[in-house]
Amino acid sequence: MTSQIEEIAEILRAHKGRDLRIAQTAAERDRIWLARKSAAGAMARLAPAYYLVDGTVPRSQLAGVLAQINQVCDAADLRVGYVFHAGDGNLHPLILIPNPDDADLVKRAHAAGHRLIELCVALDGSITGEHGVGTEKREYMPLMFSPEELQAMQDVKGVFDPKNLLNPGKNLPLEISQPSLPAPGKPPASPYAPTTAQEAADAIRAWSETGQRIHIRGGGTKSQNLAKVSEPSQGLGALLSTRALCGIRKYALEDLYVTVGAGATLAELQAELARDKMWVPLVSPWSESTLGGIVATNFNAPLRMRYGAVRDLMLAATVALPNGRVIRAGRPVVKNVAGLDLPKLFIGSFGTLGVITDVSLKLAPLPRARATLIAPVDDMPRGLAAGTQLLRVCLVASALLLCRGCELPGVSSPYALVYTAEGMPEDVAAEIAQVRDVLQAGGVASDALSGSEMWAKWLGMASRTETIVRVGVATKDLASVLSDVTPALGNASFAADLANGLLYARGVKDVAVVRQRARAVGGYAIVLGSASQVDAWGHTPDGLDLMRTLKARWDPRGALNPGAFLV
Repeated sequence: MTSQIEEIAEILRAHKGRDLRIAQTAAERDRIWLARKSAAGAMARLAPAYYLVDGTVPRSQLAGVLAQINQVCDAADLRVGYVFHAGDGNLHPLILIPNPDDADLVKRAHAAGHRLIELCVALDGSITGEHGVGTEKREYMPLMFSPEELQAMQDVKGVFDPKNLLNPGKNLPLEISQPSLPAPGKPPASPYAPTTAQEAADAIRAWSETGQRIHIRGGGTKSQNLAKVSEPSQGLGALLSTRALCGIRKYALEDLYVTVGAGATLAELQAELARDKMWVPLVSPWSESTLGGIVATNFNAPLRMRYGAVRDLMLAATVALPNGRVIRAGRPVVKNVAGLDLPKLFIGSFGTLGVITDVSLKLAPLPRARATLIAPVDDMPRGLAAGTQLLRVCLVASALLLCRGCELPGVSSPYALVYTAEGMPEDVAAEIAQVRDVLQAGGVASDALSGSEMWAKWLGMASRTETIVRVGVATKDLASVLSDVTPALGNASFAADLANGLLYARGVKDVAVVRQRARAVGGYAIVLGSASQVDAWGHTPDGLDLMRTLKARWDPRGALNPGAFLV
């Protein structure tokens, strides 16, 4: 057995696991998987039909909710079997139907299914983990979502399908109660730091009614250009600060998520989580960066290749909309396909659609081992070729960078490759050994910093006089784009995130040329900071009309964060 399997087996034995069988061959592994894949079909030995329920609960609630389901089914004189996902809380009770022609039996099964969904929602779960909402579960949507949340989904649906031509009668209830709002109150004095989502919504609505523009400020770190927009000059509007929306709201260690105020800094959160050897896999160049700001700007570090991007890590968020409504987008469970995926709407929206007041994020254990190899490279083509080879090695890698002028430890060559692997010790050791084989060079080992931390340190040292650009293209195109734009970069230092198709450059001389090449392959080049006046975005996305239509629905006066984004 491997050490990981041994550790898992020991945990199972400690919790009174019985009849533990560990596959020793590929054939034995296939037999175990066959049993799992055949589980639902095997129910036919018990009854010719069953009613499958698909709900999700937080992982720590599985045992308790199974007991409650048994009670519900016993009371209805129904037999129930289970095939469920212990790792993600997705329940699949199979209510057996021995006689599908028995109308009363089928009616009782559906009634029990409805009660099971209510149990899931009561535990802050979802009405569906993977099967989605069509016509059957449409009636369950109000169990999980408020009228404000259902209306927000309807608004999004209306933007893409104003005539309701696509799958009418599915997903959303036919009737949605229209949420009402009290008359707007007196606008608070600016700057204003609300302590709750409702306070934020009330302030936004009151300011908007008086014709004021509203600027949101978190840590003020994301870029020089956008910081200027977020900090209104005298008389240009009201300032809403998220600094009082701080602190951990819920730390669900057993369920591997944390809900934290949007004004809390990433550094503060990581310090709290480190006590339990946990973290949120995010890195920022600035210690003042807030969780709300990172989400609102979709600011990702190279380690997204290992742990996923912000959109993968955020489970839910509470948002104060410009129209004064408060919605909860998503739920803190890892499997949830109920309704529209509203959390994605606010990631990268730059505060133009609403004020994020708290976020629920996935937790991960701190890696038990981490190793970084820094390999000096004499010229860029050689570095790009080696980096392309290393992409085939990456299994537990959290960074693969080609850098120029990044002041890396122990490197005097013009370029350097930075490779970080993290996870279980044996996995890290094996992968770093593969990297050395590919590079055929010793390199400089560093356990002090990961590739993402080196990237953050380099980017955080940028001066306010430098033009900082981020280029995003398909991973396959990054090498050719970087080669083509090198003359336009001049002497700019850069970090090419080879695994994620991103290029960060400081001190760019000709932004227009860089943008032209990136756009030629369907990418983009945005300016993160510049001392001069420059268009931060540089292009018109294909979906700009849709973006503006939704913005107008929720913020018809265009009051919220004007100028911060394309809308």
